[in-house]
Amino acid sequence: QFSQARSPDVAQESKGVEKNALATETTAAGVCPSTGSNCKLTFYRVLLPRVAVRRGPSLQHQVVATRLQGTLCIALDHHGNWIRVLPRLNEPRRPLWMLTSGKDCDLPQEILVQVAGLVEPEVEI
Repeated sequence: QFSQARSPDVAQESKGVEKNALATETTAAGVCPSTGSNCKLTFYRVLLPRVAVRRGPSLQHQVVATRLQGTLCIALDHHGNWIRVLPRLNEPRRPLWMLTSGKDCDLPQEILVQVAGLVEPEVEI
């Protein structure tokens, strides 16, 4: 969606910036260090204007951050409709969870969408 509204050069530059930011975040978090390329991750894009990031995989857990529409999230684990996401550089270094679909809890059906399967972080997304 973002790339369609931008010129091809800007879209390509944006992908490069996003890819570099993801590499920095994964390395800083101790996930997929730059020297180890065997790490597999799942990527999701935020569909709603703002989505809560919680301490655990339920609506009862405390909200500790939010992610804005269009943000790319890195899933480290899955638990039902919840994904454990990689913390951003400014977020606490503890398990953080996001709901991918609200179909079982009176929320919008699609909250996050998987944008790539299991890929290596070095692969352009």
